[in-house]
Amino acid sequence: MLKLNSALQIILKRESLVIITLVAISLISFWVAYSNDWILIHTDAVGHLNTARKIDLGTPSGLGQLGGIWLPLQHLLLLPLVLFDPLYYTGIAGSIISMASYLAASYFLYKLIYKYTKNFLASVIGTSVFALNPNVLLYQSAPMLELLFFATTIVGIYFFSLWEEKGKYTDLAAAAFSLLLAAITRFEAWPIILFLSLVVVVKTFLKKKNFNFTQAHLMYFLTIAGSGVGLWLVFLTAIFEDPLFFVQSIYSPSAYVEAARFGQIGGINLVSGVGQIIKVVFDVMVANSGIAAMYTGALGFVIFLLHKRFKTLAPYSLLIPAVFYMFLVYTGQLLIFFNVSESYQVRYGMFVLLPMGLFVGYLVNWRKIFAIWVIGLTLTSYSLMVTENNVATFNEAEQSFVTNSRESRLKESAYWLKENYSGGRILMALFLNEEIMFYSRIPTREFIHEGSQDLFNKALKNPEHEVDWVITGVDNNNVLTDIVNKEINKQNLNKFFHLSYEDGYTRIYDLTDRKVVAK
Repeated sequence: MLKLNSALQIILKRESLVIITLVAISLISFWVAYSNDWILIHTDAVGHLNTARKIDLGTPSGLGQLGGIWLPLQHLLLLPLVLFDPLYYTGIAGSIISMASYLAASYFLYKLIYKYTKNFLASVIGTSVFALNPNVLLYQSAPMLELLFFATTIVGIYFFSLWEEKGKYTDLAAAAFSLLLAAITRFEAWPIILFLSLVVVVKTFLKKKNFNFTQAHLMYFLTIAGSGVGLWLVFLTAIFEDPLFFVQSIYSPSAYVEAARFGQIGGINLVSGVGQIIKVVFDVMVANSGIAAMYTGALGFVIFLLHKRFKTLAPYSLLIPAVFYMFLVYTGQLLIFFNVSESYQVRYGMFVLLPMGLFVGYLVNWRKIFAIWVIGLTLTSYSLMVTENNVATFNEAEQSFVTNSRESRLKESAYWLKENYSGGRILMALFLNEEIMFYSRIPTREFIHEGSQDLFNKALKNPEHEVDWVITGVDNNNVLTDIVNKEINKQNLNKFFHLSYEDGYTRIYDLTDRKVVAK
């Protein structure tokens, strides 16, 4: 008993050390990002903050403002935080969630590695592959979905691995609940749940060869884990009258595929053929991890597979996103592009750092000599990413802002509007124009947009009776079109409004006679 208590104390001390170190890394990384104005460097960050703010303060407010493309968990978590202007406009509201997610993801990755190795050094080294990666550290400070997805997924897989080992219902329930949260964070969780459901079937049937026993476990798992998917489909049906709105609407990822097909997203070309698709997914994984680290992780995977074979299946679910991305690219539902000069959606390769961390940790446990190799490789590779300006996710965001005039022009439009706004409601499509709402700092309730439902349609038909300002994009022929520019009553717009600002991308109209507006 004395030896058992002593061992437990050592484990707790080690875990406390891991947590303290992770907190320090998270805070330092946040401070670097905040000091350099990197928190909002990715254009989607503003969109996530706006979505939560609209639920609280939009016209109208309410859950209908969640929209139907991004899954809702992060925006729901942001609700109390975005009410505070300093947290909203700096992006720190989203940083808080991402930093907490980073800590949870890193800690449970450590616990998962330790479960399979019972080796503190191997667990720390494996965790460092994920926790010290510059792409991860950039995103742990940003209002993006990735870290929340990593956290909810790795927690779910950790508890699922415990269920595989011990068969406890509490572990299966904990896994299912965490995966429920993952399933309302990012769509990659959906095939992971499907895979683990098959694992439940196989494991339980092989254990007792009893159909009822297997069915009971499957229903138990899916009732919890699958409820997030079910509720989301019900929500889409209630709001948009289409449970597949996220796939079929003009705002879906497939619209970006069409835009690339017509040359409307920089110099990005579509990939085609299985070979090209495998290559582009592999390329974005390498871009996030580094080639040497990638192959070290692959070696760790082979050793893990040879040792464990199929005694445990939970860890293999960490590889599901790679297959899922290939399927989506092949079917035209996702656009990923990467080369030396330009990239798009390169952050999708960041997921590989979780399985890499696990398999690298297992490799170090197998042969201690790999500890020196991995430590030197990881520190060198990640240091070179930073010193040679080769952090893939940072470069993509920076290239988008510098070389694609859309984001920079939208900010200029927002600043002009901030200086010249004299009150009144503003008609604007939020799709492709999120930056104007955010950087103009005009109260969210003053914007009439796609989420304003009937009021939006009325304003398109008779803008002079509903709004004081109209903001439109210029090009009406793109796949990614500005719906206000496309659908507004141009006759009434030209008759009652004056064109006050134009920069080649955005037009801002001011109502000539404020008396005609129906207050």
